[in-house]
Amino acid sequence: MPTPDAGQRLTRSAVGRIVADLAFATTSTDQAIGLEIEVFALRPASTVDGAAGLVRPPIRGNDGLAAMVFAAVESELAVTSPLPDRWPVASGAVTFEPGGQIEYSSGVHATSASVLDEVEQVMGRLAMAAGERGIALASTGHDAWTDPDDVGQQLDAARYRVMDAYLGQRGGGGQRMMRHTAALQVNLDPGRGDVGERRWRLANLVAPLSVASFACSPAAPPDPAVSVRARTWRNLDPTRTGIPGGRGMHREVDRAADLTRFALDADVLMLRLPDGSVEAGPGRFTFGNWIDAGHPRAGWPTAADLREHLTTLFTEVRPRGALEIRSIDALPSRFRAVPVVLLAGLLLHQPTTELVLELMAPTADRIDDRLARAGEVGLKDPELCANAVEIWSFALAGAAALPAGWVRPHDLRAVEQFIDQFTMRGRCPADDLRQLLASDPLAALRWASEPIPSRQPA
Repeated sequence: MPTPDAGQRLTRSAVGRIVADLAFATTSTDQAIGLEIEVFALRPASTVDGAAGLVRPPIRGNDGLAAMVFAAVESELAVTSPLPDRWPVASGAVTFEPGGQIEYSSGVHATSASVLDEVEQVMGRLAMAAGERGIALASTGHDAWTDPDDVGQQLDAARYRVMDAYLGQRGGGGQRMMRHTAALQVNLDPGRGDVGERRWRLANLVAPLSVASFACSPAAPPDPAVSVRARTWRNLDPTRTGIPGGRGMHREVDRAADLTRFALDADVLMLRLPDGSVEAGPGRFTFGNWIDAGHPRAGWPTAADLREHLTTLFTEVRPRGALEIRSIDALPSRFRAVPVVLLAGLLLHQPTTELVLELMAPTADRIDDRLARAGEVGLKDPELCANAVEIWSFALAGAAALPAGWVRPHDLRAVEQFIDQFTMRGRCPADDLRQLLASDPLAALRWASEPIPSRQPA
């Protein structure tokens, strides 16, 4: 069995130290924020071979999405060819997901106002370039306009090939997740000490409310699910999804210890062999098993293997130097600020965190059930609806109490309107989208699409 050089072989005691250093590093502000936005690109098919006659364009080729993105951001690129897989723009970068979903990941910002300003500017440029090519950029949790079987894997990186093979052993959810889902991810500073522990607990406890309130990927009737994306992730691989610590969130927690246990108990998705190649994990082989017994071809794990393993854990809140809140479906741009403002008010305004944590702690013993119900019935569940009305009202007040200029005034108004239009009525955006899809799929696409900004006169 291959063995790493002396001092490289990983021990269980070292795992906790590495997890704490990687997962919960903090910034200097304690209120930093970033966003990750995913959208589907759709255009009319030359022949009607899908719902509404729409197809997903390929990434490569003269008329592909890479050329479209290049046209949108070329003024900020230092080179013109070959086309990269990552386009630096503003403070962040544009990349692709395996099914051709376009993703914009912002840099770290000091306020929600600045990060939302940036996202709107970048997404506007992408929408303009897309519109000139007859392409719509749809922001929903799953692609309701094409058949998953018609969307192939477009990225050839070893990570995606291995992920496809590993998740294929667990069922068909892996392909749907990688190629047919999209999310709005809010990244917040994890905080320090006791503040960080409480922020971690509350971010996880409100995950069911985030799923239910912002669901925007309805299943086709008669299936009542409001978030196909959440269902897909929940059923993907129970050893690497969900909530570390789970029912233990009712108590004071050690977030690094919870995540360490979760990482050790998660099956190994990717094995890196001594020759540099990678292969899918065999299943029912945890990272703890790998540390204890080694692997006949991959040998013993190193710190580098652990760092790679941590990137394959897909928890509702994933700490990677920020709290990556991953419970939110991609949303049309007019709703996008709502979860951003609410989560910031909840987690970055410490008095609100303390108040709401006390209210939410009793729900920890049912958190798995709440998370499942959130994606299936959303706020039609009376308990989730009552919780959402109460908790988001406190979160809105917390956001309004953040330092002057942190939140744009019109975003606070958008939150008020959203709570009135959806939350207080037991509804979510998936309800509107479901009605439109049933009557006019093209109208549903327009409802979901990024607005194309008007060109200003030269």
